[in-house]
Amino acid sequence: MREIPLSKCEYDFIVKCIKEGKRLDKRNLQTVRDITISYKLDHGTCIVTLGKTKILAHVSAEMDRPKESRPQEGNLGIFVEMSTMGSPSFDPTKPGELGVELQRLLERSIVFSKAVDLEELCVRVGEQAWNVSLYIQILSHDGNLLDCSAIAAIAALSHFKRPDVTVIGKDVQIHSFDEKNPVPLVFNHQPFCVTFSFFDNGTILLNDPTKIEENCCNGKLILAVNKHREVCCTQMSGSIQVNSEHVLKCVNIATKKAKIFTELVKESIKNDKVAKDQNLKSSLTSSKSVTLVSVDKEANVYEMSEVKIVAETEEEEIEVDQNVTESTPETKLSWVMKNSENTFTAGEDAVKKDVTDTEAIVIDSDDDEEEATVTLQLN
Repeated sequence: MREIPLSKCEYDFIVKCIKEGKRLDKRNLQTVRDITISYKLDHGTCIVTLGKTKILAHVSAEMDRPKESRPQEGNLGIFVEMSTMGSPSFDPTKPGELGVELQRLLERSIVFSKAVDLEELCVRVGEQAWNVSLYIQILSHDGNLLDCSAIAAIAALSHFKRPDVTVIGKDVQIHSFDEKNPVPLVFNHQPFCVTFSFFDNGTILLNDPTKIEENCCNGKLILAVNKHREVCCTQMSGSIQVNSEHVLKCVNIATKKAKIFTELVKESIKNDKVAKDQNLKSSLTSSKSVTLVSVDKEANVYEMSEVKIVAETEEEEIEVDQNVTESTPETKLSWVMKNSENTFTAGEDAVKKDVTDTEAIVIDSDDDEEEATVTLQLN
């Protein structure tokens, strides 16, 4: 069944509301819809809802032979199922463009960024290793499938536990959960996808778009970021051009969202453990019930002025004197530095230049974690 396109009146109404700073669900432009994470009896099975968007994630593992190119590592595969349950426009026989894009972005943000330690999955080098499969099934589609799928994927992988094994010579014995405690996966980092939609030729930035807002936007910017300000994946779609200031603004917003999502998944795992101790069949954690004020307090906002840098927090305002005279002009410098083969660092610094323009002094903040610096991991 083909999706019914928007009419001209609907399109004009949505765009006009967004230009006025209003949305149909009464959210602000940067507000994310309510998130709930529920776990079931099996390890590695969860259902995540983002507003009316609902995703089911399931993780399974089996013993298999590792790849010849990487004999010391296990394998992690991601599979996306697009059924008519999620939307009447989905074709269950083939994933379509949306399914292929969703699967590739999840692979780039989780597998290619080495979020999970694959070497820990190896049992015998070149002979036996764990093959972990992550299945994503769309239950309801109301926009922003990628962000909801990324949260479901990280939550399911964090909740999953594989059987413990014992290696004696060439013999490998797989123990049941009753014999030995299961072993969780080892994470190097936890990336989360954050989607931004642009309206009015890129002048208006929108976070967490709904399905109808995605059909009206001029373009989208997708960032996969972890709480350490590392950008693991980026993708730009649409017919607009975005300057570096918009990109850095999106990265700063995405970093704060990644911290909130990390705290939410961590709290949901704790709640599920308490529920299992009470012999409950399932557990539910909502973003409304989790206190995330501490995450927002850690995020300092830095203002670059002509003679000082101001760090604003909720409790106090700290003024840092940089000993810069009023007659000395100050500008911002956007820079990119290559760290290794697959890692780049980008950001903005305040640069003080003298009249002769023969030298430049870079003014840095003392807080290395919250400065306007972004680390990019390229595939």
